[in-house]
Amino acid sequence: MATSPQDAAPLVRFERVNKWFGTQHVLRDIDLAIQPGERVVLCGPSGSGKSTLLRCVNRLESFEEGRLTVDGVVFEPGRRDAEGALRALRRRIGMVFQQFNLFPHLTVLENLALGPELAGEPRAQVRERALAQLERVRVAEQASKYPLQLSGGQQQRVAIARALVQAPRLLLFDEPTSALDPEMVQEVLDVMRALAEQGQAMLCVTHEMGFARAVADRVVFMDEGQIVEAAPAARFFEAPRRSRTRAFLQRVLSPAGG
Repeated sequence: MATSPQDAAPLVRFERVNKWFGTQHVLRDIDLAIQPGERVVLCGPSGSGKSTLLRCVNRLESFEEGRLTVDGVVFEPGRRDAEGALRALRRRIGMVFQQFNLFPHLTVLENLALGPELAGEPRAQVRERALAQLERVRVAEQASKYPLQLSGGQQQRVAIARALVQAPRLLLFDEPTSALDPEMVQEVLDVMRALAEQGQAMLCVTHEMGFARAVADRVVFMDEGQIVEAAPAARFFEAPRRSRTRAFLQRVLSPAGG
């Protein structure tokens, strides 16, 4: 009998993870599991710990207490990360940032190919794969241009393609539309929605609740460093159980709240 994603070992598991920035307790007893193929949205007010939690997954942030397992690799405070294992993990866990972080002196195609080529992959093979991902995010015609010749929405789609080149098991999105002009937001969300429909697992920090409702398997609401509520998207929006969640949704979904 085939194993369903729900029965498989979690791709990511946080177990009572705590983190401080100085005296500020930014993650409080985080328990969260993400299954292979699952699409999870993290939401909550600014400063609630969403981006910090996300950045722990690929070890851009460390933590002081608890245990984190990512694709079978265990991270615990006091245990030194093996550099080779960490590099391999980051090839399997892609990341898309708020800012595009593209190299301005390289063409779009060169930006995508740089990492795999530095890792020793054959140039022709890498560039073929890079072009395929540019086609996937609808910017293949921009391959020979430089980032500053593109719109913000195009640059963010290039950044998504760069993350896809390694065929990651999980894509991390840290508020990927927050640096875009409003008219460019939808083109990036459309690409993310298409990736989700193709089965790409993702963990996404976003304030775009329409996207969360349409795409997420599960929505996780955070406040003051804690997970307040986690539920399937339909239940989260239609029947949230926590008063704090209801207040947040009322604010962000009202016309005045955007």
